[in-house]
Amino acid sequence: MKISIGIDLHKSQFTTCMLSEDRTVREPGMYPTTELGYREFLKRVAFYEQEGYEVVAAVESTGNRARIAEYPAIFGTNCCKQRLG
Repeated sequence: MKISIGIDLHKSQFTTCMLSEDRTVREPGMYPTTELGYREFLKRVAFYEQEGYEVVAAVESTGNRARIAEYPAIFGTNCCKQRLG
């Protein structure tokens, strides 16, 4: 089972959409771009991982992706180092 997560990152909030393999929207969400907001989002991700889902995510951003890189303790040190296009 797989959950695909799209993340649209903005300056003060980020919007997420979790889709199951059958393309059903499982859980749309909006979170503040703060440590608390990131932690709350990752709790939801952890729930799906604990349920046995493979979780994949993509971040859409036009320059503010460094905001989540400010939290290496939450996202890890390799977060946001790859740039596409």
